Amino acid sequence: MQDSPSLFAKVFGHGRDTVIIPAAMYLANDFRPLIHGRTLIFYDMRARGGSDYVADPSKLGIEFDVADLEAVRVHFDVGRFSVIGWSYLGAMVALYAA
Repeated sequence: MQDSPSLFAKVFGHGRDTVIIPAAMYLANDFRPLIHGRTLIFYDMRARGGSDYVADPSKLGIEFDVADLEAVRVHFDVGRFSVIGWSYLGAMVALYAA
């Protein structure tokens, strides 16, 4: 069973401000206009989009999505950043911030 699946990510731009955006499969093209002056990091959450499949349902859930957001931040060596989330992702982002 996988504890840490590989997450698909794309980086656009190289600006001073960084924005991390989950759900790359849906949002990468829509949010690319934010690129000016920013680094945009899009990623797909575990078992979604281009990220690894997770067969064990006990390894899925919001607590894993929050941990994966932190893993993305650490992987790209990001200090301060903004994150975009709505609906389920809004709850996930709020838990991360807490």
